[in-house]
Amino acid sequence: MSRRRGQYDPLQKVNQVRWLVIKDAALSTVHSFRRLEPNTDLRAELMAERLKFVDGGWQADPLTRFQFVFCRRGKERIYINIQALHPDEPTVGHGTYLGGAAPGR
Repeated sequence: MSRRRGQYDPLQKVNQVRWLVIKDAALSTVHSFRRLEPNTDLRAELMAERLKFVDGGWQADPLTRFQFVFCRRGKERIYINIQALHPDEPTVGHGTYLGGAAPGR
């Protein structure tokens, strides 16, 4: 499949560390994670992890152009995600401060 010029591919190889993270879909709690070295084929890693879950009896959504895939077995639902930040690092979002807790708290 060809991409349009300038369209961002979140699974392209990058010269930076990435993390393959498995989270509970309802609560976003981390089940497991592992470090992916710079210049790793991220699409292949995501596909391999997806196939492990399928072989384990999970139903998995097909891979798309995004950096995550959902899997379910019975009432359990998880997602496999490739992300730039270590799972324990704080993220910036609504009501958060880049350096951690908001100043004065």
